[in-house]
Amino acid sequence: MLLSDEIVYTTGNGEIIVKKLDLSSLKSIREFADDINRTVTKLDVLVHNAGTAHTFGPKTTEDGLELTMATNHFGPFLLTHLLIGKSIFVMHFH
Repeated sequence: MLLSDEIVYTTGNGEIIVKKLDLSSLKSIREFADDINRTVTKLDVLVHNAGTAHTFGPKTTEDGLELTMATNHFGPFLLTHLLIGKSIFVMHFH
């Protein structure tokens, strides 16, 4: 069972939307936010539940950012900033 199916089954809400997003990529974040801003009229909940930790040496993203900082901090910040007019409630988990 897909996670989206489980959420629909558990909540009884058939309006769950699942979209691909790479929080380590500023391009992916901007494309995702643009898509949401064009296709969704209201965002009730935005849950930041991405996290990574690369302890075996630094890795950089296509944007030249350190991967852990990009995924855990910069990405969620940019996403929230780009969607702030749509969202009512934002939760951030690590």
